[in-house]
Amino acid sequence: MIANSMSHWLALAVAVVANVAANTALKVAMSSVTGNSGKVAFLQLLSLGSFWIGLVFAGILLVSYLLALKSIPVSIAYVCVTSLAMVGLVIVEKGLFGVQVGPAKIAGILLVIAGVWLLSRTSQ
Repeated sequence: MIANSMSHWLALAVAVVANVAANTALKVAMSSVTGNSGKVAFLQLLSLGSFWIGLVFAGILLVSYLLALKSIPVSIAYVCVTSLAMVGLVIVEKGLFGVQVGPAKIAGILLVIAGVWLLSRTSQ
C-alpha cells in the first residue's frame, strides 16, 4: 500500500517536471514565431522542434497527473502540479531567459512551497 502511494507521488513529481518542460518548450517555440497572420504563425509553429517537444511533455504531464489522481485527492494533486511548476518555471526563466528574481519572488516561492507542504500533510 505504501509503495503504491509512493508511486502516485512519484507520478505527481513527474507531472510537475513535465509541466515545467512543456511550458518552457512552448515558450521557446512561440518566441520563435515571427508570422503576423494566424495561418503563417501556425505553420511556423508546426515546423519548430520545440513546439513538438512541448506537446510531448504536455502528454507526459497528462498521463502522469492522471496516474497520480488514483490515490491523491484532486485538491492536493492540482495544487502541487500548478504551484510547484510555477516555482520551477521561475527558476527556469531565471536560468534561460534572465528574468529577475527579487526578494518578493523568493518570498512568494517559499510561501508556495510551505503551502504545498502543509496541504500534502493534511492528505495523510
